[in-house]
This record gives sequence, C-alpha cells and structure tokens, in this order.
Amino acid sequence: MDKSNYAELRQRIFEAVNEKSDRAAVITVACWIDHLLERKLHETGSRRGPRARRLDERIEAVHRDGWIDAELRDDLHRIRRIRNTLAHSVDVGSLSDADLQATLAALRVPARQFHD
Repeated sequence: MDKSNYAELRQRIFEAVNEKSDRAAVITVACWIDHLLERKLHETGSRRGPRARRLDERIEAVHRDGWIDAELRDDLHRIRRIRNTLAHSVDVGSLSDADLQATLAALRVPARQFHD
C-alpha cells in the first residue's frame, strides 16, 4: 500500500471512529487492524503455517513471522476481545463498562511510537 492510499484509508477510519458510538468505533478499529494484517500477510506471504482466515490467526501469524513483538500481539488480542464483547453483547455497549475498562488499562503499546 503506498503512502497516499494509506493516508487516505487512515483518514477515513479516523473520521468514522469520531462519528460513531463506542461499539461502532471499536468494531471499525478492529476491522482496520484485520484489513492491514490481511494485506501484510497477502503481500509478503506468511512464512509458516496455514493461511490465516480469522483475526486471531492473523495476529498469531504476523507475530510468528516476526513482524510484531509479543507486547503488540497481546494488545491486538485485547482489542479483538473488546470487539467481540461489543459486537456480541446487548448488555455491554460502551467502553465505560468495568470489564472493558480493565482490558483497556492493560494495553501496553499506546505508550510506544511506531513508524512504518
């Protein structure tokens, strides 16, 4: 993905996240993560294991191939679990939920800065 396409995609995602509920924002972010991991695996080809079809498999594949470290892998799984909770629960619809707050507090990578 060239930088102009990436910048456009990033802008569209940020606009969507800012306009939506917590539920929609988390699902949108998880979709973005899934899309980027899928593209990375497709463009470079995973060196080991079967083709990753689900987000959890894609996270493990990029970690296994050395593209992300264990800390980022764990954070991506936390985001995936938050997405699953919000997508499949009628009782939880906000990031203000105590269980989700604990998961958000466990995120480690936001303090780090990445450059691609």
